[in-house]
Parts: sequence; structure tokens; C-alpha cells
Amino acid sequence: MAKWPESRIRFEIARLDKITGLNGQSLEIKIGKGKCTLGQFESAGGEPLRFRFSAFFFENDDFSYAAAIDTIRHEYAHYMDLVLYGHHSHGYTWRRCCIRIGARPERFYRKEWNEKKRSQEKRIIENWKYKPK
Repeated sequence: MAKWPESRIRFEIARLDKITGLNGQSLEIKIGKGKCTLGQFESAGGEPLRFRFSAFFFENDDFSYAAAIDTIRHEYAHYMDLVLYGHHSHGYTWRRCCIRIGARPERFYRKEWNEKKRSQEKRIIENWKYKPK
């Protein structure tokens, strides 16, 4: 089984929906094979379409839970920014969305941050409420 199956990603999106009152869990989730992009929120004509996440990272044991959760939140912040403010960038309102839902308001993934979080992995996993069915 994949380290981060769609159900686990959807669980975090549903949790974020409870915080924001939005409906991101209704969007499609695609798991792709990209090796350069961890995740992506897609829209067309100002309408939310889907979330994409990279199996290359999300199935890799070296990719920490903290980095995976932060990536999901990062992409959700893009969704939130579009729905609430009509923006689709890494601008001021996106950073505000990140802070509200607990994502790092940074544009790029930092490998050093991932390594630091790996040492806290057990506590992060215990505090996260997802339980596979």
C-alpha cells in the first residue's frame, strides 16, 4: 500500500474543510509521477478543478509526514485563496491562508526542513488523527 494513498490525503483535506468551512474534499485528487513538483492545485476559468500530488515523493520513505502534510496544506491554501479572494499565486492572501491552516507560507520545499522534521516523525504521526481503515 502507498505511504500516502488518496484516502489519507483526502482525510487531511476534509480536516481543513472543517477549519475553513470550504469544500475542498469534493475536488478530484490525482496522484502523478512527477519528480519536480510535490503538489499542485489546478483551476480553470476561476473555478477549482483538482489537486495533484507526486507519487515520487508521497510514496518515498524519506519524505517525512510533516513534509507531506505541509504539501497538502500548501495546495489547499491555493484552493482557499482562489475561493475566498479570487487569487492563484504565492501572494499576500495565499500566505494568510497558509498561516490560518498551519502551512508554512513558503513557495518552495526545503530538503533541510524535511530532514529536521524526520527527527520529530513519531510525535507528528501520533498527533495526527488519521487511522487507515
